[in-house]
Amino acid sequence: MGKSSNNKYRSYRDKKTLNKKYRVYFVRIFLMIVIFSLFTSFFAISLKVNSNSMAPTVDKGSLLILAPTQNINLLLQKEFNSDLRRGEIVLSGTNFMAKSKFWEYLADPIVRVFTLQKKSLIYRNSDYLGKGELLRVVGIPGDTIKIKDDTIYIKPKDSEFFLSEFELNQIDYDTHKRDLTKDWKSEYPFSSELENVVIEEGFYYLVSDNREILNDSRIWGAVNKDKIRGRILLKYWPVNEFAIY
Repeated sequence: MGKSSNNKYRSYRDKKTLNKKYRVYFVRIFLMIVIFSLFTSFFAISLKVNSNSMAPTVDKGSLLILAPTQNINLLLQKEFNSDLRRGEIVLSGTNFMAKSKFWEYLADPIVRVFTLQKKSLIYRNSDYLGKGELLRVVGIPGDTIKIKDDTIYIKPKDSEFFLSEFELNQIDYDTHKRDLTKDWKSEYPFSSELENVVIEEGFYYLVSDNREILNDSRIWGAVNKDKIRGRILLKYWPVNEFAIY
């Protein structure tokens, strides 16, 4: 009788200990998700490149670190995108792209935790299908833009002269131009020419380094700063191509 009661007692005690362990594990996992979510929401997010829009600078398959400027704006109550420089690489949506749903914001940290940041519901890019595109800031508010032979020329505000994007930008980069036929005329759709366009306040002219990909301001115009999701800080994979932007 005593032995049976003792076994029941030990069984109850073991169950209680086991339940306590489960609660501890649950709390630890919950705290890990919260800390990870806060860090990646306001400081740095790993982004896998699924598009060739920034080739040859950033190839498909590269891994980048992105500063999520949209969330930083909310946290600090400041316009973190207001000091974007010509030549910076950003992750941006278009003026016509729908905002992410509320449930996507809630679920995104969990998805990023359990996929080791390889997947995201909000911060991803993928050849016209994703939440945004990797693009380079070429024109800032007040600039006048024109394009000739896939090279962008910029006349800054209060300036009288146009300079090429490579002369004006402080960041070195290369572009991949389209190989258009001799019979291709400038008045054709998707040509490599563009007449003077003035960038309005609060907008930026964003273009792919790979000029064959036309999913940028050449098609849908200058982008509202509110559509810029983040600024690329560095590339850490492949290791031999490590770069700080």
